[in-house]
Amino acid sequence: MGYTIGDVLTVIAVIVGTLTSIWGMLVAFAMLFPRKAEHSRNIIQSRPWLCFGIGFLTALVGWTVAIFLLNVHNPIATLLGWLTVIAMVLLQAVGGSGMAKLTADRIQSNDKRRSNYRSLERGALLLVLLGLLPVIGWFFFTPVVNLISLGAGVISLFTKKRNVSPTTYTAAEFNANPGEFVV
Repeated sequence: MGYTIGDVLTVIAVIVGTLTSIWGMLVAFAMLFPRKAEHSRNIIQSRPWLCFGIGFLTALVGWTVAIFLLNVHNPIATLLGWLTVIAMVLLQAVGGSGMAKLTADRIQSNDKRRSNYRSLERGALLLVLLGLLPVIGWFFFTPVVNLISLGAGVISLFTKKRNVSPTTYTAAEFNANPGEFVV
């Protein structure tokens, strides 16, 4: 018994729908929460390895707790497991909006005619579509971007935003005051 064309089209529709939803979520979070997205962008730009580390630890603990709670045959535990999953996705969406904003800023620096919104759309689309790249996108790019986004989301939600953008300082000013830029 083989696969029918309906089975194949169902899988393709699910993939396209999921990718469209992720793209829309990145754009929507960047538009609805511009300060948090900007804060995430600044954190990703200035401390990507910190974001990766915090994202890795958060994913390890968060997804372990979620999977454990979802496998317990208790309605309250199952509810807590789903709430943990939702919290992890929302944290990743906040950080992902910052990653989309960073990509949009770099797109706009190369094409000054493009509006902020169009650059944000294209930046988010670029992040989503790069995840489709066979092997490298699936096993390297997507996990790394997801962990950095999760870490940036955690940092941006649990730290106060500084009024200073790290891009406004020169390297000499940054090296003169290294403690001022610690997140």
